Amino acid sequence: MVAGIAVRLPFCTAPVCLPVLFRLWAGRGSASPVELAGQLLGLVAAEFPGPCVHGVGDAAYHGRPLLVAGSTWTTRLPANAALYDLAPPRTGRRGRPALKGPRLGRPADLAAGAGWQPVAVVRDGRGASVYVAEVPCLWCGSFGNTVGRCVLVREEGSTRPYDLALFSTDPTSCAR
Repeated sequence: MVAGIAVRLPFCTAPVCLPVLFRLWAGRGSASPVELAGQLLGLVAAEFPGPCVHGVGDAAYHGRPLLVAGSTWTTRLPANAALYDLAPPRTGRRGRPALKGPRLGRPADLAAGAGWQPVAVVRDGRGASVYVAEVPCLWCGSFGNTVGRCVLVREEGSTRPYDLALFSTDPTSCAR
């Protein structure tokens, strides 16, 4: 595992990631790669207090060890991820309140009814135009009852329901 800090350097056209910490995975019987990533995220969040620490990982990096105080996390959603609506408000009746709302479905189900918006993005130092849709939701299997959002991306002219699905625990950042 390598933790890096993304910075903009005056002599580079795109942000670069400077490695600052690493952990070696010792194999079976030791801490999982997700747990190691959570440890690294915790160290970076402790060193930089405030809402500025945001972790990003590929599809393999999702789970409760990444829910570190003072940080947020974004990962790629698998196509079979079961997403749920946010918990309904308390009813005032006795008993345990509902922890999640009705099932929204998989990312392809969300894409079918999503409100797509065209946005301009920068990828690999070049401008591009894509369509983006975001839906507030819960991904209960991986992040428990943590409120997050699914961000769907579709390329111009694409015939698929979506080209990229992301889940983020950061409710304040823009989808772009």
